[in-house]
Amino acid sequence: MAFNAALIQAAIPENHLTIAVMDCSFIAKSGKKTFGLDEFYNGCHSQVEKGLEVSLVAVVDGETQTGYALYYL
Repeated sequence: MAFNAALIQAAIPENHLTIAVMDCSFIAKSGKKTFGLDEFYNGCHSQVEKGLEVSLVAVVDGETQTGYALYYL
């Protein structure tokens, strides 16, 4: 994350408006031994389902409307 933060800081001028955003994605997964397997909200089906969730935290440059990945879980 420190490396990505340094690159983002170099890419976005200090006078630009920036915001932090988070995006979560659902991955359907069956089985019983997969690490992180739980019930998460699946927006495509508008319901809670068994699977995995992948989350990304990003920084968006408000002036250029460009997003930069900071950290993923």
